[in-house]
Amino acid sequence: MIGETLRGWLGGDQFLTAGLSLVVFGYLFNVARGYLLTLWYRLVQELFITVTISSADESFNYISHWITLHEYTKRARSVQTHTKYDTVVDEMLYTTQKLQLKPEVLLVPATGTHVLSYRGKWIWFHRSKEEGDGTRRYRPSGGASLIKNEKITLTCFSRDRTLIEALIKEAVDSYFKKDEGQTVLFAPLSCGWQRVTSRMSRPFSTVVLDKGFKTELLNDVREFMSSSSWYRKQGIPYRRGYLLHGPPGCGKTSIIFALAGKIHYNVSVVSLSNGMTDAKFSELMNTVKTRSIILMEDIDAIFVQREKTKGKDMVSFSGLLNAIGGILSQEGRILFLTTNHIDRLDPALIRPGRVDRTFMFDLASRDQVRRMFFNMYNTCGAYTEDLADRFVRSIPDRIISPATLQGHFLCYKDDPVGATENAPSGGQDE
Repeated sequence: MIGETLRGWLGGDQFLTAGLSLVVFGYLFNVARGYLLTLWYRLVQELFITVTISSADESFNYISHWITLHEYTKRARSVQTHTKYDTVVDEMLYTTQKLQLKPEVLLVPATGTHVLSYRGKWIWFHRSKEEGDGTRRYRPSGGASLIKNEKITLTCFSRDRTLIEALIKEAVDSYFKKDEGQTVLFAPLSCGWQRVTSRMSRPFSTVVLDKGFKTELLNDVREFMSSSSWYRKQGIPYRRGYLLHGPPGCGKTSIIFALAGKIHYNVSVVSLSNGMTDAKFSELMNTVKTRSIILMEDIDAIFVQREKTKGKDMVSFSGLLNAIGGILSQEGRILFLTTNHIDRLDPALIRPGRVDRTFMFDLASRDQVRRMFFNMYNTCGAYTEDLADRFVRSIPDRIISPATLQGHFLCYKDDPVGATENAPSGGQDE
């Protein structure tokens, strides 16, 4: 009918009529398509619940972990690999060491749409790449790669958000359940903080220091944690800084990790190495994970009286000061600095407001030696006390580090007699 009308208007020209008919039909088709799409989107909004999670958000890790545990993943036909690295942190040494281990390769649902069941309902799980250049991520095995940011979209047929909210809550609970009794270590491995590993929290009682030392530190941290309203009322920046100094191997790092486990905090380790600019360092300090202690070790190895000891492409002294104690410094943070040489530090770095409490870690006293001996061999029989006396008499006061003692005991795990007869001669660690 439309064709006949057009033919009449155009004087019977078939070619012109056909061309104009295509234009008209195309227009009408697009109009109808637009109305249908609008109707479809409206129906989707009314009948479906959709949530989008970007890989830039922490919840992306929760959902990704949840999907790896779902029964669907075990039988999925379209999968991709995810390489999981781990890092071991030596709690007895004063440095954190990354030991290369064999990575674990997991199979996870690949990019695209997957349909899975949750509590008797169908969930559409869609994984896709986001627009943009991506993020440069550094691999523990060395090198770097540019990785596209991802997003996950969850859709379910329902007008009630309860099911999706329950799924997300289950994902969060599942993610953190694996960390119960664990201390999680974060490090700036790419453009921001990334989870490196989790490890069993060290019992606070296993760190042997001078009597009253641990209690004083723990009480100070707990008092700070419970005083946020007081700080706000007084108009004082709500942050706390600690400086731990002393010879190597005296427990500075050990007490920090044990303290983190005691107060149920994680540890974010930041290194001021080459490539860490002022802007990047400031961003890291202001985006630290919640309930996380910031640890900066061997600060004297980076700056000596405001002069850099390493390369030029790194944080400036003023950038360091502004990030840990300036107007842009994050509220509520707990910062620990460690050094073997407090005399090398600039007074501006350790002034109150940046460093509020300073604790000196000395070589082992004879009381420490005795208590470390009993901690190791308290199940080895009644004669342990006599052996402990002999062992303590062979170790001069303040001449050997707790790390050296611990290393000695590890050579004689169940042999207090051998540990006593071969007691170390002493000498400060290098």
